[in-house]
Amino acid sequence: PLNKLIAHIDCKNFIEQVRSRTGIFDLQFVPESDTNRISLLYYNNEGDGIDWHIDGSIYLGDRWAGILTIIEDIKEPDSKLELKSDGRKKTFPQSEMVNTLILFQGDQVQHRARPMLMDEQRIVVSLLFSTNPTRTRNPILRLYQAWVNYIFYGNPRA
Repeated sequence: PLNKLIAHIDCKNFIEQVRSRTGIFDLQFVPESDTNRISLLYYNNEGDGIDWHIDGSIYLGDRWAGILTIIEDIKEPDSKLELKSDGRKKTFPQSEMVNTLILFQGDQVQHRARPMLMDEQRIVVSLLFSTNPTRTRNPILRLYQAWVNYIFYGNPRA
């Protein structure tokens, strides 16, 4: 069940494993008040996906997005997650995605979830980390993030 999954992710042991495996020893979850801290994303309708974009950041430290794949029941050999840096597209084998955390700097790397095809299903946990999760005082960045949160989550907190 979902409670056990969240308890497994939102704990000291999980973040310590991520730090150890990445070498980013000052990595922390963003505050619990941030809607983007932990999000469950369920793609099951034909066309579900998120087009190419770069995330904004309201934190003083480096922003790291994490995508933890729970289910990727799709027809194509490559995962729906794609990254693009310096014009080069990075894909991931669908067969290796389940229980894998992909960590990337979402405010610097373009990324998307390709549209779902008919009879496909994908469930991921989106996670947000920072090396210094202190929020900026910049009102423009905070207003932008509030607008994004309102559009995607119906929650304008930023």
